[in-house]
Amino acid sequence: MEEIKEDLLSSDDELPIDELISKNLLATSRWARFITICFYSCTAFAIICFSIYLYYISTRYGSLFNPINSDYIMRFIVIVVIVVAVVGITWYYLLAFANKIRNGLDTESVETVNDGLRSLTIHYKLIAVLLIIGLLVSIYQLSQ
Repeated sequence: MEEIKEDLLSSDDELPIDELISKNLLATSRWARFITICFYSCTAFAIICFSIYLYYISTRYGSLFNPINSDYIMRFIVIVVIVVAVVGITWYYLLAFANKIRNGLDTESVETVNDGLRSLTIHYKLIAVLLIIGLLVSIYQLSQ
């Protein structure tokens, strides 16, 4: 096993992968970039919808900062900011994976490809944590 590891990570920084693996990694990086752009676009659309919703509430029920709406609006803003931050951070790592894999394959740098795979690992860990949190919140809601 140690021999294989040493052979794969050669000292002259050439990627020891064949053309099929390279094509598959490039296709994966393209899909990862597409998915990230879709999620960022959906997040931007949600922010626009949120802004329209706040405008609708302010015109229908008066000022945004009157005592009746103030607490509700501030909670809503905090929730949206947290969700946007979590989505941004989570999907940033997928975009980093796509960029690093593409750059690593173009320059044939093992270190860059490894960094890209590390970014993908972090992305999946964040998704798993969010999934567990979502399941716990669902179980808590069902128990009440």
